[in-house]
Amino acid sequence: MRLLLESYGFEVRDHASARAFLSHAEKDIGCLLVDHHMPEMTGLDLLESLRARNDKTPVLIITGRGDPAIAERAARLDVELVNKPVGEDQLVEWVDQALKVTAGRD
Repeated sequence: MRLLLESYGFEVRDHASARAFLSHAEKDIGCLLVDHHMPEMTGLDLLESLRARNDKTPVLIITGRGDPAIAERAARLDVELVNKPVGEDQLVEWVDQALKVTAGRD
């Protein structure tokens, strides 16, 4: 996914886990692509942590499981959830739109 997005000219930073991402406390993030099933905490747990900090960064949660409980929780958090495999066009379009939203907030 990193190579794909970089091939479209996007700057990509990746992290080994949600906790690793949170410990870096990066600023000026355009959007986040988050796998739901990660070590230590899920993608939705990460999103809840970000929203508790009043972080409005657009987040796309990606999952390999079509679990209704995950979909319901994502809907309550008002976040987009997509199932793997994610199509190249769909992914690039989402990132492009998310970056436009983020740029509009500046």
